Amino acid sequence: MDIELDRKEIERRCDEYFSIYDEVTGERVYEMCEAKIEHSHIVASNCDHIAHDLDFSRYDTDLAWLIGELHDFGRFGQIIVTQTFRDSDVWNHAHVGA
Repeated sequence: MDIELDRKEIERRCDEYFSIYDEVTGERVYEMCEAKIEHSHIVASNCDHIAHDLDFSRYDTDLAWLIGELHDFGRFGQIIVTQTFRDSDVWNHAHVGA
């Protein structure tokens, strides 16, 4: 495939999405969201490195990076509602993120 993802644009849009939580949270929740933002960027970078090491195509490497970047989107609402990272019967971040 010759399709390339615009990582800078995706990062910009993710940061725009994340900034919503800057505006509506108290200090503790803000710190938890900041930790998840950093975590998501690290996971994306790790996915990128693993894909390179496995000699993935450019498209598949970009896709691996994107999956890493988006993998915890459901956590942000979870933090706002429950103020914890623990999943429960009430909140499953994977289900919400999907």
